[in-house]
Amino acid sequence: MNMADTSSSSNNTTDPVAVLGYRPQVSVHPTSTPQPPPDVYLEPPPPGLELEHARIFTSDALKFVAQLITAFVRDIDQLYQKRLVRKCDLQGGSLLPNFQKVPGDWKVAPLPRRLLNRHLDLGDVSPSNQKHFTKALNADVQGVQVDFDDGHCPTWRNQISGLHNVYRAVHGLLPGVPRIRSVPILMLRPRAWNMVEHHLMVNGREVPGPLFDFGLLVFHNGKILSEQGCGPFFYLSKLEGANEAQLWDDVFTWSERMLGITHGTIKACVLIENILSSFELDGILFALKDHSLGLNCGIWDYAASIICKFGIREIIFICSVPAFTWRVSGKPFRKKPPSVTRAILNIDLPVIGSLVYFESSVLNNGATEVSCELSVSTKVVTGLLCHILRTFGQCLAHLSGDRKEFVLPDRSKYVNMERHFLKSYLRLVVQACHRRGAHATGGMAALLLPTDGQKHTREAADVMRKVSEAKLSEIREGIDGFMVYDVGLVPVINQIVNPRFMDPIQLWQTHSPSLNQLSLTRDDLQVTSHDLLEMPQGGVTLAGLKHNIAVGILFVYHWLQGIGHFRYQGAVEDSATAEISRSQIWQWIRHGVSQTRRRILKKTMMEDMDAVVTRSLVQSIATRFVSEQNRTPSRGDQQTKPPRLDTALQMFLEIVSKRDFPEFITTYLNDSHTFWACHRPMTAPYRLLSKQ
Repeated sequence: MNMADTSSSSNNTTDPVAVLGYRPQVSVHPTSTPQPPPDVYLEPPPPGLELEHARIFTSDALKFVAQLITAFVRDIDQLYQKRLVRKCDLQGGSLLPNFQKVPGDWKVAPLPRRLLNRHLDLGDVSPSNQKHFTKALNADVQGVQVDFDDGHCPTWRNQISGLHNVYRAVHGLLPGVPRIRSVPILMLRPRAWNMVEHHLMVNGREVPGPLFDFGLLVFHNGKILSEQGCGPFFYLSKLEGANEAQLWDDVFTWSERMLGITHGTIKACVLIENILSSFELDGILFALKDHSLGLNCGIWDYAASIICKFGIREIIFICSVPAFTWRVSGKPFRKKPPSVTRAILNIDLPVIGSLVYFESSVLNNGATEVSCELSVSTKVVTGLLCHILRTFGQCLAHLSGDRKEFVLPDRSKYVNMERHFLKSYLRLVVQACHRRGAHATGGMAALLLPTDGQKHTREAADVMRKVSEAKLSEIREGIDGFMVYDVGLVPVINQIVNPRFMDPIQLWQTHSPSLNQLSLTRDDLQVTSHDLLEMPQGGVTLAGLKHNIAVGILFVYHWLQGIGHFRYQGAVEDSATAEISRSQIWQWIRHGVSQTRRRILKKTMMEDMDAVVTRSLVQSIATRFVSEQNRTPSRGDQQTKPPRLDTALQMFLEIVSKRDFPEFITTYLNDSHTFWACHRPMTAPYRLLSKQ
């Protein structure tokens, strides 16, 4: 049944979607009123990709994408607005979110046969790397995460070649790849909502990255995949709530109607990579119930989102139009305010616009002088001043700076799925999914087997053991599948194990012999908001600090090279690990975290036991790391180029030193002039479609 029709199916039934405020703002039915074709501007192809560019960006494909974006532009703008308002609420000291449940004994729609077994996917497979993509499509796995997000760098060249390689795979044109019915299912992952596609403009605006990716993927491949019973299936990244899942559901329904695909054919697995989504799991499943492929756990983006959403506290006031400066003197306050404070006060005004800055100081007579520059219509000045005078005293209680209770310790040592906050998160996802008949899958095992053959058999055995034990623990919690990156680990999971390395672990065969564990509903489980936000005990190790710095710098460096993920110290690193690495460093600098603050920390790994994480310390370690890399350009998995590495160092230091926390490292890089200068063709865009 169409989501939009659920409220009309029974006059006596309340639509939970409407109750929770997820009702779409745009009709999913094609409009009956003729609309003028939008203006579409497209960047020309990079040298050597002219044929691929022409095949992907046909006139019909561009019209479809333009219509898709035009149909949902208002909803997308509201999504960004809601994110901003919610951010202000959280930073203003709001209480923790409440769990939202959708009433009723409903289930998600049944899955097609090929999706019943979700035991093993390969993750971070960027289709722009044809060799890796081809190898993945020949692997003995259930699915391949065809990645335009965490493991992919969205240069114009990569976007074109990636979309073209997916097209060739689906249409049976990719050398060395069987017909689409014979390969693992393609789990297409478009970019998240934080990403913009700079090479395409519709009606004078650059388009959202996720709709650019989704629109072209579903237009060129959706019909064939549906006819072959192979899709189209998607991973959806970094959603922040059920309202965003509802938007995707509307996009799916609209696309199915436009392309003549049966409603409910498109399926999507939502990656729960944001702490806010964990409070709305039921709503997310309900919003997508006709299109749901369940939920997935993504540990590092999820952990970083806790720092982003709860580790920062400011009070922000949002208002509008002309500037008006005021000063209040002599009003006493209960608590001494900070000397300079950036504040955002949540005042109920109809227009949302610019930020407001407060400066306060304590006078000699004990009174407080407050000056505030704000943007406000003169019609509301009097009421606004009265409101501020009434509320400013209690607001000062929230001007205490960043939240130390959400400082996350060394991730390499103290953050894993065995920790209470992450185990609670995994259990909650399993409970929510299985209660509604949906699959719950675990994250990606990032460890890599040694690449130099028999020389490191013990190392290989150790990698296999660690991966198997970690995933066995998740299987026992009730997950229905997970991902690995290294194709070499697939035989371990599938039980074809070299006896010289280890005995078979018997992962799925012993502990979950059926296709899934949907019968394990975990009805006895009680998870609270405090369970999800109980940060693990532990400290900041020098080794952990060095590792985070290295991962952050190398990620920026590889993006400047046009590469979305890379190997480092026996593991694959992508934007998720870069996100948690730079988030922790920013947080440690902000709080001046001492490496000896917590007794649980082993101090033998540190030269200076009294060291505190500061900008100076981070810069010193980072500079030393880059110098070492420059002296040995070919080192292990890395082949670095000094000029780009020096640039990456400066960009990394800027990210971790910013006064305001950058929400996404990928957004920062994608919007950076330095990144554009490395990859954008030096030619002007040309118009393909016009309103004339």
